[in-house]
Amino acid sequence: MIASGFSGHGFGLGPGAGMLVSRLVMDEAPQFDVGPYRLNRFSDGTRLHSPEMM
Repeated sequence: MIASGFSGHGFGLGPGAGMLVSRLVMDEAPQFDVGPYRLNRFSDGTRLHSPEMM
């Protein structure tokens, strides 16, 4: 598993991303729902926001 792509924000986001990835690798529950960030969200037709939020 790889956590990358933070550009200049890596110093701020890196520790949280590291904790999240470590929990996923160890089969522990993540701190929050990571479902919205799954890779197949680009191909399964899932909306990013509900129509009420638009």
